[in-house]
Amino acid sequence: MCKYFKGIEDISKLSRNLILLLVAVFISNVGNGIQVIAINKWIYDKTNSAALIGGVVILDYIISFLVQFITGTIIDRSNPKKIYLLCDLLRAVIFFVLSISMLKSDVPVVLVGICVALISFITTVYRSCFFKLIPMLVREQSDLLKVNGLNSTLTQFGLLLGTVIVAPTIVLFGTSVAVMLNGLTFLLSAIIVIFIKFNYVKETCSRNNSINVFEDWAEIMSLLRRDKTLKWHIVISSADVLVVNFFNILLVPMVSAWYLNSTYKVSLFDGAFTVGAIVIGIVVGKVKDKFGIKVSSWIGIMVQGLAYFALCVCRTTPLAVVIILTIGFFNGYSGLIYQTTLQNRISHEVKGRISSFKGFVISIISIILIPVMTFCLDNSILSGMLCSGCIIMIFGMTAFALNVKRGEGYLIADKGISN
Repeated sequence: MCKYFKGIEDISKLSRNLILLLVAVFISNVGNGIQVIAINKWIYDKTNSAALIGGVVILDYIISFLVQFITGTIIDRSNPKKIYLLCDLLRAVIFFVLSISMLKSDVPVVLVGICVALISFITTVYRSCFFKLIPMLVREQSDLLKVNGLNSTLTQFGLLLGTVIVAPTIVLFGTSVAVMLNGLTFLLSAIIVIFIKFNYVKETCSRNNSINVFEDWAEIMSLLRRDKTLKWHIVISSADVLVVNFFNILLVPMVSAWYLNSTYKVSLFDGAFTVGAIVIGIVVGKVKDKFGIKVSSWIGIMVQGLAYFALCVCRTTPLAVVIILTIGFFNGYSGLIYQTTLQNRISHEVKGRISSFKGFVISIISIILIPVMTFCLDNSILSGMLCSGCIIMIFGMTAFALNVKRGEGYLIADKGISN
């Protein structure tokens, strides 16, 4: 088993700039872990409305849908390091302002809503920027899967640490202090990013920097028409995001109906998913070598779909933990494979817009399919679980069919990927 964890020993071989970026990502994700609980708790305490918390999720997708087109073209025409730094600084300022506002008992909920909307906008820009930036700091293209795996592990650890920190902080000092701590994580992340030396920017941005959204997206549409597999690549990869959304929506109702409404089991199952995602980030290269790229294009998605079916019949706590850990493991695996192959198959000049197009597709699919799943969930937990499994299996079978019909490498290729 030790050979599977060889990737941990290779951290010292990464460039100084890449290590700094990964540390910044870890710290900012501690803030993300704090944010989810702190903001949701404040909203619920003020309004006693779970619907408003759900509205925050919908708001995030709506904003993402609206801003994807402009963010992609800005990132492709600009210095990604500066945009990344600006995103962290702006998030820090917003959370500092929000923290001070929360000290007043009569702070309007609409102010918090505006801050959440701004954070959603900035986070959309941040994601596209990071998608473009990290491949530019990797020395060898063949190392990208390993680096993405390490980033996934650090992201999950950061989120987990944030959720551990936030509860005692709120109990001892209040929600406003937790939000202030959230802002400090983004400020610290920004300070670290300042020290990244990014010599490749000038070469990448040397072409005409004037922004013409229509011309830029006409270029992307032309690329998608020429490369039909790229469209399928992006659509199929959205399945892994759906799995996370479905899991988050199903978790509390499932525990309430099948596991005696135990808060402990909510944490246990959520932790199992996180552990699975952490482990695959460490061993992803070796697992890819075992499956091969053709099988990897569909195995992760189909296992996740089957796992939802398994949860319907395996309702003992130990079995549920194993199944959910498996979902987290293969969700992380499939996501890493699709992200890395997408980064490798496109040039730096279009990465920002392709990432934005992917976000646009994910928003559309989520806005359509999440209501379908929740409609089934309103009927019963079982029907919601079965609906989730069926939707994910459709994505997996589509990926399988594309590879069977067109052959290995049609959907995703092994170019530039090694352990």
